[in-house]
Amino acid sequence: MKKCVVGAVCAAVLLALVLVPEYRKGKESASPVRSTQTKDSEKSQRAMEALAKSETLETQTDEYGLVEMTASVKIPDYSQYFSQCWEEAARGAKDEADFERRLFSLAEEKLQDGEVQWTTREVSVNLSLKDAAKKTWKDEELEELAAGEAFEQEMWEFALEIMGDVISEYTNWETLAQTGEEEQ
Repeated sequence: MKKCVVGAVCAAVLLALVLVPEYRKGKESASPVRSTQTKDSEKSQRAMEALAKSETLETQTDEYGLVEMTASVKIPDYSQYFSQCWEEAARGAKDEADFERRLFSLAEEKLQDGEVQWTTREVSVNLSLKDAAKKTWKDEELEELAAGEAFEQEMWEFALEIMGDVISEYTNWETLAQTGEEEQ
């Protein structure tokens, strides 16, 4: 039962990490980008994002004047590293912020200890939503936005994997199958 609670808390934290709509907006202000973010986890996240490299990057303006960037980003497979570390990060974590700090730190260590497993993410960012008044973007800004979006996709993949694990581990599929057969 305790493992179920820990798994559910971890899954909830991960979903909060990726579902918070203000996630990227906090970067422009002095406030953290997530309520669970500490200075250590922010530093780890920035270091992880810095390893992402855009292979292709282009911007387009549609007929309504909205500017969108699409990019192909090569990034370490953080969802894999997070999957390998989340149980260890959950053990002994005092709260959600401590869990996030530990998870990011452990993933960084794994990344440094072995051969890097890379993945490519196709990302799309509506630049008009990021800053409607801005008409031109520097290459560095576009690279940073693409890296952030690719990292966010890695977080999504990991969160969905954890949710699937928690649901499958604590769902009695035989009972559900029997219940379904009886109803027919």
